[in-house]
Amino acid sequence: MASFATSLAFFAQLLPAALLYRLAAPRLSPAWRAGVLIGLSLLFLGQLKAHPVFLLASCLYAALAAAAAGLIGRSPKLRQETLPGAVCIAAAVLILLLFKYHYYASLFLGGLAGLRGFTGFEWLGLSYMTFRAIDLVMQARRSRDASPAPLAAAAYLLFFPAYVSGPINRFQPFAQDLAKPPAPLAAVDLQEIALRLSAGVFKILVLADIFRSNSLLGLSGLPNEAGTGAVLLGLYCQYAFIYFDFAGYSDVAIATARLFGVRLPENFNFPFLARNLQDFWNRWHISFAHWCRDYIYFVLLRWLKLRARFLPDLAANLAAIFATFFFMGAWHGDGLNWILYGVYHGCGMGGLVVLRHVLNALAPGLAQALAASRLFAVLSALFTLSFVAVGLLLTLDVPLALEAAARLLAFLS
Repeated sequence: MASFATSLAFFAQLLPAALLYRLAAPRLSPAWRAGVLIGLSLLFLGQLKAHPVFLLASCLYAALAAAAAGLIGRSPKLRQETLPGAVCIAAAVLILLLFKYHYYASLFLGGLAGLRGFTGFEWLGLSYMTFRAIDLVMQARRSRDASPAPLAAAAYLLFFPAYVSGPINRFQPFAQDLAKPPAPLAAVDLQEIALRLSAGVFKILVLADIFRSNSLLGLSGLPNEAGTGAVLLGLYCQYAFIYFDFAGYSDVAIATARLFGVRLPENFNFPFLARNLQDFWNRWHISFAHWCRDYIYFVLLRWLKLRARFLPDLAANLAAIFATFFFMGAWHGDGLNWILYGVYHGCGMGGLVVLRHVLNALAPGLAQALAASRLFAVLSALFTLSFVAVGLLLTLDVPLALEAAARLLAFLS
């Protein structure tokens, strides 16, 4: 929803829409509630600054994904077969490459990547729709009682509060919320929603803007007179800017969804306090990290243990970690620098796993003592904060990143 989610026009429409939905919901069946949510989602998505084909493409994608998941869920044979689900997931990934990640598409598809000129627009929300579509297909394969209802599946894919900026919710909790009318909102609920919306808007419009003006993005380059301290300050400010901007939109999305009786997962949990990289990814963009853990890391680790039994457990774990973070980096942006960003975090997480393995094998007493030390906790948090902030160099354009890295290396040497 981008800047639209913080505008007066958004809230002027949001509150009446939520009120009317809550008044009508107890009188509607789950299918009708899903239909109303689809209509409201299209109403809000239609106000985004996007290509005219945007809404049509989104509806078509949602209809096809819902139909595919429903077909798989209704057929015991298709649920047992790996191929139908794999074809659906591959199709979703291919659409994502062609319409969103043109650099990666050119690497995999060569001349076919020329479809970029044919599409003519960046498809808003497609990456989040892809995650939800994959979750929908996976839930359909696991379902034994009933296939996903088509309208509920489409409402899930198009649900406007989390369409553009997340969090990445899962289908089962969404379907459970949709199956029953939303509970009446008490005064304390309204207070919590109002505070959450206010906090989100304040983070986006005030705190994020303050830190952005002092970040490397705000500097639009590195002046010759900027010393190492200025570079480090710019990196820390950039980290804070990304956090307050993204966490603010997550707050708005979670509070908005709650107005319609839908629970969205928390997306941030004080990431600045993370004591190590694993702790960081359990606090930062939590819904995305957990999606990747469930659908990439665990799946790949299980496959390696079944098909590559010659690999030691540590090697299989490291391979699954590296592949997961490779994907996580590539998802964040369309370019080689984002792949390097994923490699950077993959190496950091792999190093943490190896260090823990060595300490547990050679000095288990030391590992326990460090875990109980407050001083070590503070130093670990500072190191993790710096590791994440310095890694943001890889998210910049390459010349600026190289220049900033050279200044930091010169300072350290």
